[in-house]
Formats: sequence, C-alpha cells, structure tokens
Amino acid sequence: MTSPERTTACVEETLGKPGHLPAGMNMGRITTPEEPATAPPWKRDLRRRIGVLLMVKLAALIALWSLFFSPDHRVRVTDQSMGAVFGVDDSPRAPKELPDD
Repeated sequence: MTSPERTTACVEETLGKPGHLPAGMNMGRITTPEEPATAPPWKRDLRRRIGVLLMVKLAALIALWSLFFSPDHRVRVTDQSMGAVFGVDDSPRAPKELPDD
C-alpha cells in the first residue's frame, strides 16, 4: 500500500508539474457542495442540463396525466351500464314457483 504523499509525488512527477495537481485530483481533500466555484465548468453545465431535462420530463408526465388519466376522463360505472354490457336487466324478479310433483 502506498502513502498519500507517495501517490501525490507520483502524480506530480507523471504530470511534470510538481506542486500542482489538476482540478478534480484532490489527494485526501474532501470537497463539499458548498464549493460550487471549484467545480469545472463542464460539471456545472451537466448539472444544469440534467436539471432542465428532469423538469421537462416532469412537465410531460403531468401533461400526459391530465390528458389521459385525470378524473375528467374516467368512465362512470353504474348498475344499469354493467347490466347493459352483460345483457342482464336489473329489475327485481319474482321467484319462480316450482311445480308440485
């Protein structure tokens, strides 16, 4: 296992710039969301694009729901409509009298 100092030295040696690490290579340093200025521009652009895309998708889902699944578009089911579908009338019937044997 190598130590962080040795790793940093190897990276600096490979890059040819001792004492300077490229953005995003913080050896042992924890970055927090409170540091947005340190993020590279492409990350900020990516976050913005993803955020806009999520908002567009949310708007599309709301539009689809309101066009096809909202309560205004639901079918009202009643006893009479179900009787018509199955060919059964809903009038009460008198019990049939069985013949005496």
